[in-house]
Amino acid sequence: MYSQKHALPFPVLADERHAIYNRYGVQNRLLSLGQRPGFFVVDKAGTVRYAYLGTQQWEIPPNPTVFKQLDALQKEEGILMDPEVRKRVLRLLTYGLYILTAAGEGEVAAGTVNWLSQASFTPPLVVVAVKVNSRLHDLIDRSRAFAVNILGASQKEVASAFFRPTQVEDGRINGYAFEPGPQTGAPLLIDLPAWFEARVRDVVKRGDHTVFVAEVIEAGLRDPQAKPLEMWDTGWFYGG
Repeated sequence: MYSQKHALPFPVLADERHAIYNRYGVQNRLLSLGQRPGFFVVDKAGTVRYAYLGTQQWEIPPNPTVFKQLDALQKEEGILMDPEVRKRVLRLLTYGLYILTAAGEGEVAAGTVNWLSQASFTPPLVVVAVKVNSRLHDLIDRSRAFAVNILGASQKEVASAFFRPTQVEDGRINGYAFEPGPQTGAPLLIDLPAWFEARVRDVVKRGDHTVFVAEVIEAGLRDPQAKPLEMWDTGWFYGG
């Protein structure tokens, strides 16, 4: 459907009785199919607040213009979400901090992430959101596997090191010693208290991050007494 293909957050309605077709002159005898493409924003009272008529058969309206008209209508009717409130509320969600790694085709990639959670006991599934157009995202997408290195409460500086692009030199990744994971080959940071490896089972591509749903296939615990690093304690924010 048009609304799904173009990610429109509102329904697209049919005009079975040709009311809009006739009112706005959608018909155009110059076109071989006799119709012009039309797009309309309609308020709750049924009033057309924005009309777009194309000149080519398969022409579509510019999405920014449509969203601008929709936002104006939502503000007028008092239903538009306040973006500042939304940001502050979503930043109240609690997160850990992790070094996500992947390997494949002679490449490795790593990055600090916080949008990660367990999602099932049986099978043991986790979900992680990874920013699109990143090297780490592309490698996970191709290899269909990754490793998660869990940071200890005192390892904020390690998290900071993996905000930078991945560099491997002298057996270290971004300055930290690692070994390949036994199942995936993804880097496991030796100084971190725990890790697990996972195989991607499903992928959700909707926004500026891709959600990978993966099954945990191996795990290791180096320091049973360690407490995990939590984002709230770092003063950093990634959300909203």
